[in-house]
Amino acid sequence: GTRYSAELSDLFTRTRLANGQPSFALQFSQFANLLNKYEFDYRPLHLEPIKIYIGGSEAEVLPSSVLEHSLKKHASMTIECHRLCKSKIEIPEPRQQSNQARTPFSFQRFLIPELSNDQGKAIYLDSDMLVLQDIRQLWQMDLAGADVLCINPAIPAQKDSQFSVMLMDCASLKWRISEIVKELDSGTYTYEALMHQMAAAKKVSARISPKWNFLDRYHEGSTALVHFTDMNRQPWVSRDNPAAALWVEYLHEAIKKASITMGDLKNQVAIGNIRPSLITQIERVKYNPADLNEQEIKLDWEFLPPHLRMKETKVARSGPNLLSQLKQKWLGTRRGQ
Repeated sequence: GTRYSAELSDLFTRTRLANGQPSFALQFSQFANLLNKYEFDYRPLHLEPIKIYIGGSEAEVLPSSVLEHSLKKHASMTIECHRLCKSKIEIPEPRQQSNQARTPFSFQRFLIPELSNDQGKAIYLDSDMLVLQDIRQLWQMDLAGADVLCINPAIPAQKDSQFSVMLMDCASLKWRISEIVKELDSGTYTYEALMHQMAAAKKVSARISPKWNFLDRYHEGSTALVHFTDMNRQPWVSRDNPAAALWVEYLHEAIKKASITMGDLKNQVAIGNIRPSLITQIERVKYNPADLNEQEIKLDWEFLPPHLRMKETKVARSGPNLLSQLKQKWLGTRRGQ
C-alpha cells in the first residue's frame, strides 16, 4: 500500500511513510525473488493466477521464452503464460486486403476471451518485449467498468502501440474472431479502427502508465517494459540495439535456470530465426554485442531475419532486381555494424 486507511487520516500529515520508503509494498520484490528461486505456486487470498497471453509467431519462440522468464523473475504472484500461436482456433482472413492482418499475429489478441472461457481477466503482451517490474502492478488495476485498459499514449510516437499491452475483462468482451472478421467484411469498422482504437470493445480506458510500453529504449528504475518494435534492430536478430545487452543478460539467466536450453538456442539459429553471434555471446558471457571481436561479428554476415525472408518471398514476385536490393541493403548494414 501507499497510504493509510481513512480511519487513520489524522496521521496523514504526521507519520505517513515516516520510514522514508516510497511505499509499504517493498515485500513484493522479495516475494518475486522467492517465487523465481524456488518456483512455487503463490496465489494470495486464493486469487486466480495472473493470466498472460503472448502474441507472436513460431519464429518468435525464443523472444517469447525470454519474455516469460522476465515476467516470472519479477512477479510476486504465480503467473500462467499462454502462447497464442499454439491456439487451435482458426483465424479467418478478411476479404479486403486493406483489412487483412499486417503481421501473422495481429488478430491473435482477439482469441483471448474464448481461450479464457469468457471468464476473469487477462493480460495481452506482444512477444517482442522484456518485463522489468512486477506485472502484478498491472494485473491489480481497477477496470472501473472498462472492457480494456491500454497504454496512455503520453508520447505521440507510442499511439499506434498502445494496444500491444492490455488488461482485458474477458467476461465482458466475449470476443469471437469469426464475428470480428465478419464485421470487418461488412464495413462495421476498418482495420485501423480495430487495431488502433480497439473498436470491438464497448469501453476502452487508456489508463496504463507509458512505463509499461517503452519503445526500443530503457531507463533504469523507471522502465517497466521494453518493447522492441524496430524489427530490423531487435536484439535477437541484430547487434545494433541500445538495450541488446540487457536482453542478452535475461536470455543468459533463462538458460542458467534451464527454462531455455542451449539446444533451443542453437536450434533457433539453425532454423534461421536468431542471429548466430548470440551463441557466442552466451557461451563467452558477452552481454554487450560491442564486445564481440571481428571474427565473431562475421558469424552474422549471411543471416537474414525471418521478417525479411517473408518479405523476400513477396518481393521476389516483383522482380529479381528489387529482391537483390533488399538483401544487399540488409547484409551491407550488418557488415558495417
